[in-house]
Amino acid sequence: SVTPIDFNGNDLYVGGDWDQRNSNISNLGTVFFDGTNQRLFTGNGFTNTILPGNWVIEGSSSAQIELNVSIQGDLTINGSLDVTTDNHEIYLSGGDWINNGSFNAQEGLVLFNNSVAQTIDGTQTFHNLTINNAGGVSMNSGTSTVNRRLNVNPSGFLNANGRLILNSTATTDAWITANSPVNGNITVRRLIPAGAADYRDLGSPVSGATIADWDNEIIISGPSFPDGCAYGSTGCFTSIATWNATTQAYTYASGPGDNLSNGTGFEVFLGDNLNTFSGVIMDVTGGNVNGSTGNLLRSGWNLIANPFPSVIDFDDFYPGGGVGNYFYIYD
Repeated sequence: SVTPIDFNGNDLYVGGDWDQRNSNISNLGTVFFDGTNQRLFTGNGFTNTILPGNWVIEGSSSAQIELNVSIQGDLTINGSLDVTTDNHEIYLSGGDWINNGSFNAQEGLVLFNNSVAQTIDGTQTFHNLTINNAGGVSMNSGTSTVNRRLNVNPSGFLNANGRLILNSTATTDAWITANSPVNGNITVRRLIPAGAADYRDLGSPVSGATIADWDNEIIISGPSFPDGCAYGSTGCFTSIATWNATTQAYTYASGPGDNLSNGTGFEVFLGDNLNTFSGVIMDVTGGNVNGSTGNLLRSGWNLIANPFPSVIDFDDFYPGGGVGNYFYIYD
């Protein structure tokens, strides 16, 4: 039988490992982990551990989780917390996330699962982040970076408040699952690998971004651009343009204040010079991340960008409105 432990609202300080063999714990105030190289939740035979009360990793503590855990109160990280290479998951089923220290998500999941509003404070990187809260989750301070998947249950929502970054590296890209309600501005990054200097087709998966977002990372030639002009036989060369299907000609950007219309494709020359390109991580910041095409496409060829900060499954893609039963990827 399992012996119940009633803490009567008292706190608990743990300086060593936590070996969870008793799931019948009640009325626990706050658990303070204040040791070094602590191994948490190493219970014999347990696969998931429920911890009532609040959980604080003290500033002097370095702790690692060795089971999936469900925390019913607040999680405060003042020291360091690691889910280990087994990628254990953290379910925050009651309280808020406060990170003043270091969190190593590895490739694990952090899940906010409640019906009462929760908050995320501090700067951290999540691998997979899921929001399942009808009361919503708000990012109140710091910056939260997601390396892989952000999933928001349509019955809930995430208030990003300009503090969310969808990351992109040589090994992974972050994305938002379909029908995920995300409010406020977010920043979407995309790695463009090194290669020969040439044109690339780019677009913005958020609304409200301007060419100035890209001008921060790359050299853009044009009469009104701060990088100045690259001159050719026809004069000043503008290195960013859209395609006008009516005139069957390119329309060149007039300056960094031009809008990166959501869903519109742009031809952009990328190069450190006319021959080589060392690669860059582009980013845009804006809202309306559920996406729309943003413009009325005219008859003829059009440059169309993915209007969503997510991948497109072409198994579910079908044409309509006079579009032929094919698509081209520009090379």
